[in-house]
Amino acid sequence: MMAKYMKIAEETGVLYANSLYASFTKYPDRRGKNFTWAKLPDMCGRIAAASLFTCFSDDEWYSLTDIQIGEIENISREAAIKRVKELLNKEPLTV
Repeated sequence: MMAKYMKIAEETGVLYANSLYASFTKYPDRRGKNFTWAKLPDMCGRIAAASLFTCFSDDEWYSLTDIQIGEIENISREAAIKRVKELLNKEPLTV
């Protein structure tokens, strides 16, 4: 797989993590009744993976095989989870 796609996937995961963490930190009213900080890493990972296709042109995305798509979605998911965990460990939040 092209290194370019892997880089895009990783960067996208990190950006989603940063954005969602900042949003939930700055705007507590956006947290639903089931929100917990412990669930945030998995939530960010799922969102990053599910939204990754928006970072590619149609031609790029549909030229990938299902296996390749799964691989880059996993890269994005794991990057988001890792980044959120870093942020949570840096600033533990209890509210």
